[in-house]
Amino acid sequence: MKGIFTAMTGIHNTNNRIRCCGLCRTLSAALAILSAALLLASCGKSDTVMKLGSFEVSYDHYRYIYMNVYNELSESDLSETERAEELENAVGSSLRYSASIYELAKEKKINLSDDEEQAVDDAVTAAEEECGSAEEFDTQLREAYLTRDFFRRALELQQLEQKLRDTLSSERSGELAVDDAALIEDAHENFYYAEYILTRDEQDAEAVLAEAKAGALLSDLAQDGRTLGSYCFTHGQLIEELENAVLAVGEGEVVDKVIVASDGCRIVRRLALTDELIDENFDSIRKAYLARRFGELRSEVEAGLEEKRTSLYDALSPEMLAKPWSEAK
Repeated sequence: MKGIFTAMTGIHNTNNRIRCCGLCRTLSAALAILSAALLLASCGKSDTVMKLGSFEVSYDHYRYIYMNVYNELSESDLSETERAEELENAVGSSLRYSASIYELAKEKKINLSDDEEQAVDDAVTAAEEECGSAEEFDTQLREAYLTRDFFRRALELQQLEQKLRDTLSSERSGELAVDDAALIEDAHENFYYAEYILTRDEQDAEAVLAEAKAGALLSDLAQDGRTLGSYCFTHGQLIEELENAVLAVGEGEVVDKVIVASDGCRIVRRLALTDELIDENFDSIRKAYLARRFGELRSEVEAGLEEKRTSLYDALSPEMLAKPWSEAK
């Protein structure tokens, strides 16, 4: 399984709820990118579910997204109506992200070279070897609602997105590149700084919050298993709840509630982003700036996508989508 982990490293994730067995655990971070698996799709294929702009969504990659989200939501406490709405939103969001990457690369005339295509083939081979046999590889793909072709196409798009990001962010010729002076100006306008205490125990977190509100420094409270950390971030970099909580308070103020996440509980204080802090975090600020600008550019493309559904879309059901296209057609 190590080779599959290596092969899929870095694939964009738009739905951290996804959990599934076998290979799918490895590929859960691939939800958005895998939705764009058929990079070389031709017009008018019988397994086309919909088109987003010029990007064709095939049955098999629609199936991957749909079935994993469907299975996850089936374990939730949501009502049937809420599950259906959440399912449609999650699948649609992933598809549109992937289609926007495809369209943006097409607009910028960015394609994979022969060497990059070979690297994709090598990654697939390594993944199969880690499974021990072709039969085991196919079994795990099937358990994850994947096919060999789909797996390879997903890796192609991962490579394409990375090449797109690198090209647009190039310091020499990239259209997103920025000089130091402009970056510092942007940091003062669009970046924020906060420190936090992380603790595993919610009751302990409430005690830390009370002390912090009373004026105690978080650095003085970082003891007994508590961890002191900090964020220098721009819009969209943190989870929405945490970003909104930080921006809702003034500099020097403590967020008035404990922020609970999968890795523990955080007590957060917003601080001023000084020139000294900008200098200390300059490299990470540049990376975050480029990521934000790339996201803004991609979102503009996504907003212009026109959706056209085929007759196959209307025939889809969980029962049908449980089978790959080779069996369902």
